Order: sequence, then structure tokens, then C-alpha cells
Amino acid sequence: MSLASSLGNYSLQQTVDSSNPSPELEPYKSPASVEVARDEEFFQAHSASKDLGKRTIRGSVVTLSAQGAKFALKIGSTAILARLLTPTDFGLVAMVTVITSFIEMFKEAGLSMAVVQQEKVTHEQVSTLFWINVVIGCVLTFVIAALSPAIAWFYGEPRLLSVTLALSCTTVFGAIAVQHQAILRRNMHFGRLMAIDLLSLIAGIAVAVSMGYLDFAYWSLVGMIAATVVTTALLGFVLSGWRPGKPRRGTGVRSMLAFGGNITGANLANQLYRSADKVLLAWWHGPDVAGAYSRAWVIVLQPMQQLIAPLASVLEPVLCRAVNDVPRFRSIYLTATCLAWFIACYGGVLIYVFAPVIVYLVLGEGWAEVIDVLRAFSVATTCLVFGSIVHRWLLLPLGMASRVLRWMLIQSTLGTIAYFVFAPYGMVAVAWSISVIELVSGFTAIYILSFGTIVPARRIYVALIPGLSAVAIAAGLYFYTTSGSPDLVTFLVVSVPFVLIGLGVVNSRFARNLWQGVSGS
Repeated sequence: MSLASSLGNYSLQQTVDSSNPSPELEPYKSPASVEVARDEEFFQAHSASKDLGKRTIRGSVVTLSAQGAKFALKIGSTAILARLLTPTDFGLVAMVTVITSFIEMFKEAGLSMAVVQQEKVTHEQVSTLFWINVVIGCVLTFVIAALSPAIAWFYGEPRLLSVTLALSCTTVFGAIAVQHQAILRRNMHFGRLMAIDLLSLIAGIAVAVSMGYLDFAYWSLVGMIAATVVTTALLGFVLSGWRPGKPRRGTGVRSMLAFGGNITGANLANQLYRSADKVLLAWWHGPDVAGAYSRAWVIVLQPMQQLIAPLASVLEPVLCRAVNDVPRFRSIYLTATCLAWFIACYGGVLIYVFAPVIVYLVLGEGWAEVIDVLRAFSVATTCLVFGSIVHRWLLLPLGMASRVLRWMLIQSTLGTIAYFVFAPYGMVAVAWSISVIELVSGFTAIYILSFGTIVPARRIYVALIPGLSAVAIAAGLYFYTTSGSPDLVTFLVVSVPFVLIGLGVVNSRFARNLWQGVSGS
């Protein structure tokens, strides 16, 4: 009701009821009731979709800018630390984190996505989920600490005992940050999320580089992890503007816990799949090989994360809000799929062609064995985006977490078997096995997992055509027109097909569909 109409109604009431000229007083509201009302408005404020288009475009710009800064920071810090530390230092920490990261998958329990995916949530529900996360984090801290002797024994490396004990303390801080960041994602506060990511990353890098200069060796990497996690928790508490209340029963979180349980199971299966290769290589070949392999994996992941993460972080809450509008959902989803796959294809081609240059610039001399691993990873680099396309952007917004779980169990089992077969032959063989698995499982997942959803598989495959076409043309030009070390000419040769096809995509219906989808027009 507008202010003018409110004043008009009030004047009319005064005229009719002249015998009682005193206006009726508003009922007293206690501070507690005011706080509850504020919290409920806070959690439901994002549900209105009238400004969804503006939020999406603004969030994309902010997130992309921040991701560019994060990419520069990560590549720069990797280059500095690679010159301050040895492959063994990286390998020692990687041998622990590959196991602790698997255990830490429980700390979130899938409850972050459960909050984002739900159409309506309350302060009581999120408070209850917050304390569940904290309890899980505390339990996992003790579990990891208790396993530290076993981890040191498994690898035959006594130094891992103290490293594991130190990293176990970071788990509870990670659990504290889960719901605060979920709230920011739910309400599409992308600027605050990016501020948290950037500031925590800067804090971690500052600690690692400082400790590296002071000859703390592998403890520099431990300090980096701890500083990043603690800073993330503190900034999330401050910038989210939300304070948890007491946990309560009967708040209706059981369905959210079930949804989160399926996500946790899928994440655990995925983490097993992503960790088994590193564990087996470290067991077979020692920390030197594990350190070199882990650096190659980081080089592969960081560019893709920085390019795809802005799109993913914006799309997830947007798609969750657009589920009830099928044409709008399809438009946003297919456009994002086309864009993400196109970027991933270009990244994979560049990694294969310029692997020697990338290794030299990022890691320096003494890491030549990583070049062949990086080239083997080039196909996997491209296909990693299928995890977002199928799982996070299609099935999870539709509430089909159980389908994601079943698929990840199958993929994890097949992948782990492959690692057992190829690990004795070295890190290059393992890297190629990952690329083959990712390629086959990615295209198969589209056909199987999209069945019965609101987006048919054939429309997803059509969205992949621009990227596939650019890869085919670029590969042909590269192998038939260039030779020797990569140079500017090589870069232009492999880039021209992507530029031309990309311009065609931008000027096609895909670009128009993106704006129409997010704006609702």
C-alpha cells in the first residue's frame, strides 16, 4: 500500500469515527520479536525474482573481476613458492591433504547447497544447520588427529604426524563458515563472497611466503592453509550479517538433511576418485613424484576454476530460483553450458600446446617432468566442466541429489580401479587414464542423467557443438601448420578458430537467450 493511500484511509477513518479522535496505538513489539521479524525478512528477501536479471549480470561482472585477481594471486604465489620450496615440501603436505580433504567432506554435510536450493528457509532452520555443521567439524577434528599416527605409518614418513595434527585444527573453522557463506550465496551477495575469497587468499599467501623466506619449508604450506581457513570463517561471520540462534527441534530440517546427505555421499565418492591417484602415486613412488603430480594438477585446476567459477557461483542460486519457469531455466542452462564448455575447450588446447612454457613460467627449472603430465591432463581439463554442467547446474537445482550420488559412486569405482592399474607405471600413465575416464563419463553422464529432466540430452549436446568445432579446427591447424617450440604464431593459430566461432556464438541466439533468461523477458 502506498503512503498516499495510507494517509487517505487514515483521514477517512478520523472523519467517520470522530467520537474517538485518538488513533489506535500499534501493539508493543518486544526486541526479540523485532529480531525474529528481521531474520525472517533476511532469509526471504531473495525469493522475489523481479531483479534476478540485474543481480545475475552484476554478480557475473563482480565475480569475474574477482576471479581474475584470484587467478593472478594463485599463479604468482605458486611461482614464488615453487622457488622457495622443494617438490618434497609440496609432496609432504599433499600426502596429508589428500586424506584430510576426504574426511573434511563431512563437515559441510551438503547443508550449504540445501540452504541455497530451498525455496524458503527460516532463521531457526539455518541456526540448527549451523550447529550441526559445528558439531560435525569438532568431531572430524578429533578423528583426523587420531588418524595422524596411521597416516605417518601408511606413507612411512614420520614428519606427517605433526603436519596432520596441525591441519586437523582447521576443520572446525571450515565448518563454522559453511552456513554464513550459504546465506550470502542464497541472497546473491556475490561482492561479499568475492571479498571473502580474495582477502582470505591474500592472508594465506602472505603467511606462506613469509614462512618460506624464513626457511620453514613445508610448514609454510601448512600456515597458508590455516590462515586461509581462519580468515574465511571470520570474514563470513562479519560480512554475512547473520548470527546463529539456538538449535531447535521440529524446525523442518529433516528433508534438508536428507538432501544434504545425498550431496555429501556424492562429494565423498568424487573426493575418493580425485584423491586415490595421489595416494597411490605417493605410496608407489614417494613424495617427490607426489609433489610434482600435485603441482601439475594445481596448474590444470586453477585456470579452469578461475574461468568457470564465476559462472558457476552466479548460476547456482539463479537456476534454483528459476526451476518453476521451465523455458527460463532451459534458456539460462543451455546458454551457460555452451559458454562453459567453449571456455573449457580453449583452456584444454592452450594447456596441451603451451605446457613447456607454462611449466617454466609457473614452476621454473627443475620441474621438466611435469610437462608430459600437464599435456596428459589437457583432455581432463576440458571435461572437468561436466561436473558443473550435469550435476551442479541441472540435477541439484531440480532436487535430484540422489541421482548425482548414484552416478558418482559408479564413476568413483571405475576411476579408482583404473588408478590401481596405472599407478605403478608413473604419473603420466595415471594422468592419461584420468583424461580418458573424464571424457567417456562426461558425455555418457549427459545422456543418462538428463533423462526425465526438463532439459533433454539432445539439446545439451547441441550446446556443445561450438566448442567441439573449435577444438577440431584448432587441432588440425596446429598439427599441420606449426612445429617446434610454441610461440606467438602457434598461439594465433590455435586461437583464431575459437575467436571466430566465439564471435559467432556471441552474435547468435545463445547470447540473446542468456539475457532473456535472466531478465525474464
